[in-house]
Amino acid sequence: MEPLTGALAGKAVDSLFRALGRLGERNRAEKLAHRALSKRNTSLPEPSAAERRRLERFFALEETWSLLIETSVEVSPELVRGIEACLSGDRDAATRRSMAADFAELAISELPASLDPDDRVVLSSYQNRHLSDQVREIRELVSEYREPKATTSLSADLAEYRRQLQHAITWRRPTRLFPLTFRDNEAPEKPLDVLPEVVAAHRQVAIHAKAGSGKSAALTDLASRLNSSENALVVFVDLKPWAHERNKQFAADGESPTVDQILEASAVPATAALIQSIHGDLATADARQYWLVDGINELPGGLSRPVLESLTTYLRGIVRSSLVVTDRSPTRYSPPEWSLLEINPLRPTDVDLLLPSELANTSEANRRSRNNALEDSGRRQLLTTPFFLDVAMTDGRWTWETSVQAIHGMFRERLSLSEDDIDKLADFALAMYTKREGLTFPLRELVATAGPLAARRLIESRVLLIPDDDSAAFYHQLLHDYLASRSLAKRPDAWAPKYFDALSFDANTYESLIMVLDQIQSEEGISDYITALYDWNWFGTIRCVERALRDDWRLPRHLTVVLSAMLGEKRFDPVNGSRARAEQWTEKLDGVTGFRFGQASTIAALVEEVERISDGSGPSWFRVWYGLFRQLKEPSRIIDELAVSEISNPDPFIGWTATQVARHCDLGLDGARQIRAMYRGARHASDDISHSIRWRAVHALGRHPSSENAQLLLEAIDSDAYSWVVYGAVRSFLEMAALSDVDATDRFLSQVDARLTQLPAEPLSQVAWATQYEGASAHWADRVWPLLEHARDLQETEEGKELWKARLEAFKTWWERESS
Repeated sequence: MEPLTGALAGKAVDSLFRALGRLGERNRAEKLAHRALSKRNTSLPEPSAAERRRLERFFALEETWSLLIETSVEVSPELVRGIEACLSGDRDAATRRSMAADFAELAISELPASLDPDDRVVLSSYQNRHLSDQVREIRELVSEYREPKATTSLSADLAEYRRQLQHAITWRRPTRLFPLTFRDNEAPEKPLDVLPEVVAAHRQVAIHAKAGSGKSAALTDLASRLNSSENALVVFVDLKPWAHERNKQFAADGESPTVDQILEASAVPATAALIQSIHGDLATADARQYWLVDGINELPGGLSRPVLESLTTYLRGIVRSSLVVTDRSPTRYSPPEWSLLEINPLRPTDVDLLLPSELANTSEANRRSRNNALEDSGRRQLLTTPFFLDVAMTDGRWTWETSVQAIHGMFRERLSLSEDDIDKLADFALAMYTKREGLTFPLRELVATAGPLAARRLIESRVLLIPDDDSAAFYHQLLHDYLASRSLAKRPDAWAPKYFDALSFDANTYESLIMVLDQIQSEEGISDYITALYDWNWFGTIRCVERALRDDWRLPRHLTVVLSAMLGEKRFDPVNGSRARAEQWTEKLDGVTGFRFGQASTIAALVEEVERISDGSGPSWFRVWYGLFRQLKEPSRIIDELAVSEISNPDPFIGWTATQVARHCDLGLDGARQIRAMYRGARHASDDISHSIRWRAVHALGRHPSSENAQLLLEAIDSDAYSWVVYGAVRSFLEMAALSDVDATDRFLSQVDARLTQLPAEPLSQVAWATQYEGASAHWADRVWPLLEHARDLQETEEGKELWKARLEAFKTWWERESS
């Protein structure tokens, strides 16, 4: 047995510690020491209190965890010596060594039990040393399937660059080419062959669509068409495997990578200087650069925006250039800076033509079977998605009704994996997401967790992409999404923000969370899942529920009533951006529920719609919610103590509805005092419900300006450890400023101004967006404009300055519209 030393104790182990998420946590060290103490050889002397404290500190050391991780059965001498040193010097050497060995063995045996299930997956790759031979065997297999690499020579030769790019494009082109179309503001359906013309007419283009719709295929097709044009120079960047250690650090620090660092993910090795040199060799005067970037939403959370900012800032200096990106969601791309294109689903008639001929030309019964399959809404919608049509054609199966069934069928039938094999892969996939690795993961960890047989089948079937000897990724993100969702669906204990953030890439995409919903069997489980999801992110919940209802998934009616009503209430949010998003999604949800919340012109009309579609009967929590929501009909009435107390209800539907009632209705002095006490009572706790109570409290106070309420919001901005509480407090503080007289507005805004440099990115964004406040005092624009300018002037990067320039323009446009 070799303890962890030398280079292994460097970045690799630091990465593991971050994945474990437990380094430096005193309670974990205490728990491990306590277990060792309780189970040690009782014939040995009892450690003193001082020895216990030293042992606890020892188990919290990074070096101790390194030794524990790398120890399998034998006890490391280093570990024994370390524990021995923690025991007092007045014991004889033999007793010290015996106690130390005893502690070490127990600590080693107890380590897996002290870890979360995700962390055990990570740990297994370090402890399963006996797999080294199988890993070597897999690596030999990998050499046969590894992605071909372009020449690393950085030669400014246009012809050679184009040759290498075409080679990379050919390798990325899907096996089956489907007749994709797209829509823009001009037409609902255009063929891909006109995409080069559309892109050439715009500086920044975002191609969006739901997962599996062919965004990457469309971008690859565009690259091929442009690469053959004499006046075009194409830069093709594939961000899917771009997830190494430094980029995760960018995401954590909120820094922007340089263009050359982004170009490390280029299909052809290049630098910005090389691209400009090649561009100079183009013969035509109207030569144009096209930077095509695939996989923005597949980056680790927090990195998407900095990458976009770096690229857009750089390309502003190149007059004849276009930036084209693919993304699952259009929310990051605002007109007029961005032109939005959406990939359409395949036409049902095209799907019909692509079905195998034997299904169409056999018996009448088979023809009826085929027609029934296409007419079925679930199957029909599934087959109009290129990814799933490809799966059906490859596997020869046309009976899947959902994405979950199709992908599960691929693993079961195409790869012949058992349910146990798939479960191991699922736990592995979830662990990789919670590590924030992105989509690329260490091949060794896959082999250690899922086993060499499963790894071999994944590689030989080309379900895995192999960028290099040590890394792997599923050929489509949907496969990783499904596996992670399968693991989460079986773990209600993990229905919490940590996991929702990981599976959604910090709310970049909701596909995996939607898949979870399709794998929960009971109505109670569905209710619990949606409830937990709502407490994490209301917008993500609405996205999931709208998709589920559109795809004919059966959801409890009382849940659809609550979600629709609470979304409808957000249509009356005074903050412009929140209101606009709520109006858009209320219309979508009404379209699948048949409700009329989008037509309500007042809050009272909203309550009347709730009363029209429900009599309030249902589970006990729904009856409480119903009673609370109806109080919105009487905003002049002072909210009573019991209703205010519901802000701290663990049920998020009740808690957030009570918060909205507190915002709309008259709080009175007692109600405001009660909410402040509620916040301060939860301020030192770090559990999810305490976080939610504090967020609800600061949100509720925004509509009720007072010096006491303002003081509490400042406390939250300055001291609260939970970022979303800070976010909510900044919004509410600006709300108070917008609703106050001139003197109070000036005081409040000066407090915000003094804190601009300390605010993280998300709370700082509220300085721009919460200031677009409907119903603000007439003096608002004159008073808030200097604050917005100061926020812009404080930006240290060009990307930041450009972002705030756009935010100032957005405020100006909004205020002109409001005051006209």
